[in-house]
Amino acid sequence: MSRPLLIVALLLLPLAQGCVFSSANIRDEIDTISWDLRPMELESEVELQIGRGILGLAGTVARWTDDSDAEFAADLLDDIETIDIGVYALHGHDPGGLTPDGLEELRDLGWRPVVRTSERRDGAGWVLYRSDGGLDEMLVVGIEDQELVVLRLTGHLGGLLDNAIRREDDLVMVARVVHDDF
Repeated sequence: MSRPLLIVALLLLPLAQGCVFSSANIRDEIDTISWDLRPMELESEVELQIGRGILGLAGTVARWTDDSDAEFAADLLDDIETIDIGVYALHGHDPGGLTPDGLEELRDLGWRPVVRTSERRDGAGWVLYRSDGGLDEMLVVGIEDQELVVLRLTGHLGGLLDNAIRREDDLVMVARVVHDDF
């Protein structure tokens, strides 16, 4: 390998560590949800972890633009340490989403349900929260059209909410109530 190529590779190595194709951080949650959705079977479509390196780079690039929305997104990214994403195809008969037993199992993992949504047809979602070691975590579970999407944000989510509040004055009263729980 030539010296310049080696130097470039070494400089990019920390960024490569910021994005790992693995959902090891959400494996317990996926296993719990999979167990609860029986007899449906999950087929992995995407499992991705985006770390601080890639998020920091995205925030820096967003700040180079003159777009206020991009700058707002960069401020939000500053408060996120990692994003874990899992997308799974669901095969079989839908039991209607997570059961109370499944939610109790997630509680045993430290998750606290915050919001549950449902649509008239074939869709449901849950937002769960936990605080662990000084960092906050939010787990979003969505089931729709024979697909399960699990998203886990880890970071300083209070700061994330503060930035969102500053952006949208209409949400100040609602967000303050939610923020007190975080």
